[in-house]
Amino acid sequence: MGGGFPSFRQILFSVISVVSVFRNCFVAALAIVPLSAYGAESGLYLQAWRIPLVPEEPVSWHPEERAVPAAAIAADLVFSGSSSGTMRAFDSSTGAPVWRYEVGARIDSAPLVADDRLYFGATDGAMYALNLYNGRLDWKYQTQSVISAKPVAEGGRIFVRARQNQLIALDAKTGKWLWHYQREAPTGFTVESAAAPLVFDGMVFAGFSDGHAVGLNAHDGSAVWTRKLTKKPQFTDVWGTPVADRGKVFFAAFADGLVCLDARTGAEAWRVDLPGASAPVVAGDRLVITTADGEAAALDRSGKIVSRRKLRTGALGAPVAAGDEYVAVSAPDGPVYVLRERDLKIAQIIHPGPGVSAAPLLTRKSLYFISNRGVLYKYAVSL
Repeated sequence: MGGGFPSFRQILFSVISVVSVFRNCFVAALAIVPLSAYGAESGLYLQAWRIPLVPEEPVSWHPEERAVPAAAIAADLVFSGSSSGTMRAFDSSTGAPVWRYEVGARIDSAPLVADDRLYFGATDGAMYALNLYNGRLDWKYQTQSVISAKPVAEGGRIFVRARQNQLIALDAKTGKWLWHYQREAPTGFTVESAAAPLVFDGMVFAGFSDGHAVGLNAHDGSAVWTRKLTKKPQFTDVWGTPVADRGKVFFAAFADGLVCLDARTGAEAWRVDLPGASAPVVAGDRLVITTADGEAAALDRSGKIVSRRKLRTGALGAPVAAGDEYVAVSAPDGPVYVLRERDLKIAQIIHPGPGVSAAPLLTRKSLYFISNRGVLYKYAVSL
């Protein structure tokens, strides 16, 4: 109706609209707000670009992206899969698309860059080998299980960890099957793990959901040693990718904590009772882990906790590192934290909206991650 005074309902709707616009702008700004706003170091990484990988859902739900980016620094390329079933390559400087390869199944892992190829698995049970520069398929090997772990390359072989406690070795050039190792799935509750194996000094190390860690001969897959790590009846998983350092190999047992073994014999050197401990990352002269209750901790080589910091009340992903200065940690329903290695002080907090379920990728100059909305972000060092 004409020009009279607005009704109370019109005024209320106007106020709500203004508040909603302000809220949306504030949330969007959180992703690039200087860290001085959080009382930490400011401007460590600044957003360089962002690329949606998954179509926007028309209804509200709880999305989850498990894919992890990978980079070929010398080629100035970054790669990422997603739940949309497509592996894509981008110019890492500009974010411009370079190529794409349609898989047709979820990609829930990180690809591996090795010998001018990109290797990755998908939930269709296949391992793919693509030309690094044009995305052409070189070979494909079909397993009988979901693949959600990053493959590992060593000595002309690709080592693939598939679900159902399988570890498979393939020829890196042809995809030909060489050997596999299998453990039986346990009864009772277990934790879903997407752990890659570790290849070190002619051996392959892996943990399994039955609570065992194994050291295998990398040539033929025969067991050099096996050791049961868990002492708990439930959640027996030895999860997370093991880490080797100075003749020792470190495993995370979900219910028991971090366990250090002799790499050649499997003999236990020490363990630290930290239930829900992630796989560790070597950062300088320390091992950095996270826990299921939102804590980051640094340990020395004897297993002594030398620093710890509570980051949140919920779960955290495993930390990643680049060099000896910083580590990055994601939160499935929260931000990405960048921590200073020497004291675990928060150097930066990045809020990408609905959280980051997958691990970030940290290089010396860049930070990449995929949000649960399927958006690939690049943050670059601002110095």
